[in-house]
Amino acid sequence: MESKPESGRAVFSSSDRAPEPRAPRTFMRYLVLRLIAAGVVVLLVVTLVFYAVEVLPGDPTRLFLPKCGLCGTDPAARDLRNQLIHQWGLDKPILDRYVIFLSNIFTGNLGPSITTRPFTLVTDLIAPRLLTTLLLAGVSLLVAIVVGLVLGMPLSRRKGSLADSAVSLLLAVPFAIPVSALSLGMLSLLAFAVPVFPPFGAHSLNYLTMDPLGQLADYLWHLTLPLVVLTLALMGLFAWIVRDHPLEPSSSFERPSAPGDWRIPRTRLRTRIRATVPRFLPAVPALLGWAAAAVLTVDAAFDLGGLGTLLWNAVLNLDFPLLMGVVLVVSLVLVLPVLVLADLLHYALTASWVRSDRLTARRFRVDPHDLSRGFMRVLLHPLGFAGVVLALVLLGMTVAAPLLVGPFPTRTMAVQPLLPPSPDHPLGTDSRGFDVLALTLYGGQMGFAVAIAAFAIALIAELGVTAAVGFFGDRADVFVGIPVDLFLVLPLPFTLALGLTGSGISYVVFAGLVAWPVPARILRMELTHIVETPDSSTGEKPTLSERGLRTVNLIWGMGPVLLGDALLAVSLALSVWGVMGFFGFGTPGTSSWGGMLNEWFTSLGFLQGRWEGFLAPMLCLTAAVLAPMLLSLASKAIGPHAEPTRP
Repeated sequence: MESKPESGRAVFSSSDRAPEPRAPRTFMRYLVLRLIAAGVVVLLVVTLVFYAVEVLPGDPTRLFLPKCGLCGTDPAARDLRNQLIHQWGLDKPILDRYVIFLSNIFTGNLGPSITTRPFTLVTDLIAPRLLTTLLLAGVSLLVAIVVGLVLGMPLSRRKGSLADSAVSLLLAVPFAIPVSALSLGMLSLLAFAVPVFPPFGAHSLNYLTMDPLGQLADYLWHLTLPLVVLTLALMGLFAWIVRDHPLEPSSSFERPSAPGDWRIPRTRLRTRIRATVPRFLPAVPALLGWAAAAVLTVDAAFDLGGLGTLLWNAVLNLDFPLLMGVVLVVSLVLVLPVLVLADLLHYALTASWVRSDRLTARRFRVDPHDLSRGFMRVLLHPLGFAGVVLALVLLGMTVAAPLLVGPFPTRTMAVQPLLPPSPDHPLGTDSRGFDVLALTLYGGQMGFAVAIAAFAIALIAELGVTAAVGFFGDRADVFVGIPVDLFLVLPLPFTLALGLTGSGISYVVFAGLVAWPVPARILRMELTHIVETPDSSTGEKPTLSERGLRTVNLIWGMGPVLLGDALLAVSLALSVWGVMGFFGFGTPGTSSWGGMLNEWFTSLGFLQGRWEGFLAPMLCLTAAVLAPMLLSLASKAIGPHAEPTRP
């Protein structure tokens, strides 16, 4: 029996749900290719770090020396300089330095700290801080998995419904608050204004006098608020990935027909498990790099003493060996192995499945009228309409800033610091004497450049992924994943560290580059089994012209999905931009909402009750992240353009 189409979407009959078993050797081939791709990613990450050593600062010895190591006045600095030159071959040709660098990294020799704790091995500094980072990441991901499955599974069968829109909106609001602003708000509200949780650090003042059980309870109590922040930041994106998973087993999910039989048959329980586990397995790789960056950011914001705090100290002290060690440990030891394992498990569990709706590239047809109809459906969707309104309000506010508050505030325009709200200064002034309202209205200018760059980078990357899969089929998936995994395993603080040497354009590019891998990963999942395999009976393969036509149709048919994923990249990039500003990265003479949060926090505005200095930039930054996210959810709710199957 064929389902009735609703609101122009393709609805597919149950007669197309027959499984297509795959040969057993397919998984072994995927295993070998996936391990090769992971090895390439490891080599590329290490090479990029070596490039940072050799090229970015200009003189590689400056990265491996204390601040006064070149002046020759400190004997200990001279000894450390000679030791590092010998260990890393800094006086040898670049090819020899590269070989020595690879040898040191792959043998676990990360060198000594040069400023944070001179002469102490980087591995000795990292090892005792792993527990806090692993606990934060593990518990927050576990809670996000549970919440994502509980919310995402029902929404997957009601995609585009009113319930889907309502729940997605509720999840989008905490997701839209950048994790740095969310940390700052929760810390200020629940640790200072209303002292429910301890403010900073991982131990109380009387920690050493407690018994072991009391020390453990105190340790976990200090981690409670950071775990709440991480859960709120991750659960929305996790639920959406679970909702958009394209595969499900062909077994029936119908309840037992016997009246009053409340027991769940074993076969149905097994089917539920088979349908549930693969939905969070692809979400883990897509979120793991992002979650690692969030964990490090929250760790640094709450000063918990984990790898995030260590990384932040390394950035402040210009301790490049320590910075390099944390980046490599997080990327190659904590993130990449879990990413590869999740991919292998997902492929093994879904290798014999087919798409439940049998969506193939042959069903996509290029129709120019679909473009206008698709845009109208996005704009008329409740979430899409709300996203457009938010975007227009922010754009109008930024463009009209000179008319509303005059020229951009400069030092000559500064007045008395920390003035309360008044008719002349509706939101008061900050600690520098600048008008908070003027800074808020001007604060989004660079944000629009970040949004445009992120959208362009993500869309180009997604078109490349779709074209590769459309032309070469599923075989291209592993190799397409190499650049995706490369940027996915590089944590956000590494991008922040690179920003130390950059200009305003660099921040825009960095924010765009760090955002695109997550939606590209999600797109790879959504393309699974769309491109059909050759006919098993004839073994015929498509010709080049057929592959080209299939690729064009695939790109066109996946248009709404590509748009939704590119808009997701915009949200992530704006969130990164807010975090960069919060940690003090920015171009002198400019203003950003994240920078306003940094100024409010460092000037202890929360202790003085000056909440307008926090709420104004935080609300604007949240709205900027939320607008493209709502448009993304509306686009994804429409689904691909495809012709319905017929019985």
